[in-house]
Amino acid sequence: MKRFTKQDILSSVSILELAKHFSIPLEQVCSGNFTHKCRCPSPEHKSGSERTGSLYIDGENNNFYCFGCGASNNVIDFYILKTGCDFSTALSEMSEFVDPNKVSGKPSVVKKNNFASLLSISNMFRKVQLENPHDLEWIESVMIKTDYYIAEID
Repeated sequence: MKRFTKQDILSSVSILELAKHFSIPLEQVCSGNFTHKCRCPSPEHKSGSERTGSLYIDGENNNFYCFGCGASNNVIDFYILKTGCDFSTALSEMSEFVDPNKVSGKPSVVKKNNFASLLSISNMFRKVQLENPHDLEWIESVMIKTDYYIAEID
């Protein structure tokens, strides 16, 4: 299975769909920006003791806030809250929920930004190399890595 990026997941996975996947009952509301509410899925929140849901979801902006425990943010944080896994595991496991039709497939903007940054770093190391010849071995090793990443992006 393909592992998608954080941005791919944020742009294509819905908190509402994720809640349905985990069989979390949702209630529609019109409260500020929030469109739905439910009991907080965090095991630490002790949602079994809640009489009414304290976690509110903004379906339009795909974020949430729990007024009971203060948990908040995006769909990845919601997944972590429910499963208790770490960020890297969440990205890997959430790849199955990504709708490929919603993924932009345009990494060129990010690559261009990374390219400019890496090129700037490489130029900085070249300047440092001229000014500090006694650190030549360390500087060259970092430059080689930087040049490798530049070549990979370009």
